[in-house]
Amino acid sequence: MISSSGNRGGSGGGRGGRGGGRGGGGGSGGSSSEGGGSSASRGGRGGGGRGGGGGGRGSGQQQQFTSQRPQQASSSGEGQRRFGSRPPTSSSEPTSSSSFGSRSNLSSIKIASRSVNSLQTPKQVTGETGIVTSNVMGDAGTPIKLLANYFALQLPEGSFCQYDVKITPDLDNKRTCSVLMKDLLKGIVYVYDGHKILYTKTPLTKLTTEKFEKSIKHQDVTYSFKISFTRSLSGADIHPSVLQLFNSIFKKAQKALNFQQIGRFFYNTSDDVVVKVPAHNVKILPGSISTTYISNKGILFNVDIIYKTLRTDTVLHMIYDLENKFGKGTRRVKNDLKNTVVLCSYNHRTVHIDDVDFSVTPRSTFKKKSGENISYLEYYKEQYGITIKDPNQPLLLHRDRKDKTRIEYYVPELCLMTGITDEMRKNFRVMKDIKQATGLSPNERIRQILKSVQESNEDNNYHSVLDEWNISIDDKVLEINGRILPYEKLKLGNKKEIQLQGTTWEIKKDALLRPVKVESWVMFYPKGTIKDVENFLDVLYQVSSPIGVQFSSPLNCEISDTSEEGYAKGITEFLKKNTDKQIQFCLIVLHSDSKTTYDAVKKVLVNEYGIVSQCVKKMTISEPKGIHSKATKIAVQINSKLGGAAWTVGFTFPGPTMVCGMDVYHSGEIYTRTKASCVGFVASMDSSITKFYTRCIVQEAGKEIVSSLAPIIKSAMEKFKEINKIYPKNIIFYRDGVGEGQVETVLNTEVHSCQKVIKELNSDTQLTFLTVMKRINTRFFSSKDSSGQDVTNPKAGTVVDTGVTGPNAMEFLLVSVDVRDEQGTATPTKYQTILNEANLGMNFLQQLTFKLCHVYSNWFGTIRVPAPCMFAHKIAYLIGQNTHKEDYQQVLNGKLFYL
Repeated sequence: MISSSGNRGGSGGGRGGRGGGRGGGGGSGGSSSEGGGSSASRGGRGGGGRGGGGGGRGSGQQQQFTSQRPQQASSSGEGQRRFGSRPPTSSSEPTSSSSFGSRSNLSSIKIASRSVNSLQTPKQVTGETGIVTSNVMGDAGTPIKLLANYFALQLPEGSFCQYDVKITPDLDNKRTCSVLMKDLLKGIVYVYDGHKILYTKTPLTKLTTEKFEKSIKHQDVTYSFKISFTRSLSGADIHPSVLQLFNSIFKKAQKALNFQQIGRFFYNTSDDVVVKVPAHNVKILPGSISTTYISNKGILFNVDIIYKTLRTDTVLHMIYDLENKFGKGTRRVKNDLKNTVVLCSYNHRTVHIDDVDFSVTPRSTFKKKSGENISYLEYYKEQYGITIKDPNQPLLLHRDRKDKTRIEYYVPELCLMTGITDEMRKNFRVMKDIKQATGLSPNERIRQILKSVQESNEDNNYHSVLDEWNISIDDKVLEINGRILPYEKLKLGNKKEIQLQGTTWEIKKDALLRPVKVESWVMFYPKGTIKDVENFLDVLYQVSSPIGVQFSSPLNCEISDTSEEGYAKGITEFLKKNTDKQIQFCLIVLHSDSKTTYDAVKKVLVNEYGIVSQCVKKMTISEPKGIHSKATKIAVQINSKLGGAAWTVGFTFPGPTMVCGMDVYHSGEIYTRTKASCVGFVASMDSSITKFYTRCIVQEAGKEIVSSLAPIIKSAMEKFKEINKIYPKNIIFYRDGVGEGQVETVLNTEVHSCQKVIKELNSDTQLTFLTVMKRINTRFFSSKDSSGQDVTNPKAGTVVDTGVTGPNAMEFLLVSVDVRDEQGTATPTKYQTILNEANLGMNFLQQLTFKLCHVYSNWFGTIRVPAPCMFAHKIAYLIGQNTHKEDYQQVLNGKLFYL
């Protein structure tokens, strides 16, 4: 059955997160303590990424932009001209006063061996918001028919009324507001958000200028309701209020179903469908999420299957377990519970935990709204009839996002953990059970989606709500048109090219595109592991030679104290004694996979010394199975961190172009363990997208929009000019992590900041700005018909820009990762172009985006987002989770030290 979301394309709670790993499993089979793409960005369905890299070799020289026709430009990395040099001309190639592809040359550019005079499209216009709009679709690739998890809606004719509600005195309790509204509007068909917005099927008054005013008494207080007409709506309107109306109707309908609401979504708690994992006290609840969506085919109904992972024991039991394992104390408990989400068992509300307060217990008192002081023991007994058994337990602390001074406390005994813990992730058996329960094949997913819609349509209570509004849901999934973009050619060293036949590859004996020489470096290892270290180094040298990476003999330092303090002290003392050696790189063998030890090592090397480092676990180098594969991936990772390049694909740009990626990580802790959001920014510095400039800044916790972007984009443009002797003619900016409701704010703040900097620098740079949305509920299925009887995952390169895209929006959805059907269901990533000053065409942007998904050098394959976005996420994660300091040594900004 269906549960509704009030958001267009909400995150689908519990279905997988953005991920991003600190370490553990950097290569295939866990070759490194660092690495791997984040779970949602690497995998097709949010299923754990792995690290590594691969590639080939070039001369080591940077490829520069030229004004040659793109299909003629060399991509080997050898002998490329710098900006400002004049390209050779011929009778067949038009010349221009500019060396970088002037306007007169753009029509001759070819991409993927087809003429794309559509690099420029008819000029897009902007709507009321200023966001670019366009009806132009791409046509590159092979056409394909797809099914999407959307359903057509039969909507009523005529109009509805939207009202603004004002209640005096103020009443914050939504449940009470809804109860009072039900008494006020008896016999009237309406939906109410419990706060300020009311929709009715018919007008409340004869004239829209009249106010509907009534008073009602509740618990000895008389409340006055003033309801004012706002606007008239119809199903044909393209307006956010129309979506809000229909989402409210469906949410009201789903409350009649026998599902349990947890947070914003609803789940099936029946024993016959709940998956239990007793080995780790876990149960998995299935549910579904639905939302209405305004597309270029009208208003559609989007349905997907979601899951919620819950612990069957309480947070208090978890605290007891931690104290039994690590002894009494607050540090471990605080670390394990900070930034987690718990479920309150008494009201099924989910709460983000910011801290654990050991100074407050259930015996402590707080002041009620009436002014009366009451203990937590008394409150839960009085309000819920619950007797708290442990009166001495610490309380969980939650800070209100909008008002940081407002603090709420929750009792661990009455809360359940949600999600998957780090300990669970390390347990192969538990993760296998969870994957089996949640990793639906395409056939199983579409079957459950269709079943959900069918059961809802057959439920009398659900149907009666829709009947009131004359709404009905079609029983067939939507059929749409898509295209499959061609596979890329991988460009390696020595001008070698490999035509890919898929989206994963192996590089064992092929030279890297731009290999490095590791000359002055240190090997840190724990006491008693020298034999394993020597064996590992022998293998590392053996696998590095064919791919072109050269290691000189390292300086060695044995770490006798393997605590976090011991590692930090040992590394610091060695570096102080060897300041004359100009250490380039450190390889550290970690005694265990302790996060605190990893953090301590990174803080010293990143924050204090600005030295690139690679951590590997002792278990990784001591296990002979797969050691050559693991060593190869580590070598490629080291090469990328030190400024080398593993591989690239055939990029073509209309003149010097800087490709940027930006993401915000929200669970960071900076300086004195104050919660903060970390902004990662990465910009390409060459035309092969193998050299990068990195910045990271810290802003207020929970803040997604970046208001201080100007100095970052300015420094990136200046670095680009320093390297290439010219400002970029184009900036193509991929902004990851933005929700649909934030697009207009991004345009007015972040985009405006970029434009302001371009103007200040007196540059003629043209900006193209795309938002990147991973956490969407859209799924595509390959099928011969619309029955959904036998479907498979779409191939990587599948792109859709019609049917389920916004009306007049310049947006597309791209499946960039091949997912085997038995692994789960592929998830596309959504891209919306909100500014297009260069007037770049759909084909160009779609193909460029797919190409960028190939050049994340820490994974031997494609990823879910453009590589600059993943790099931005990795730096933001490192600063937020490990080094806890934004002002690290700036000498590292030109290297991918955070991989």
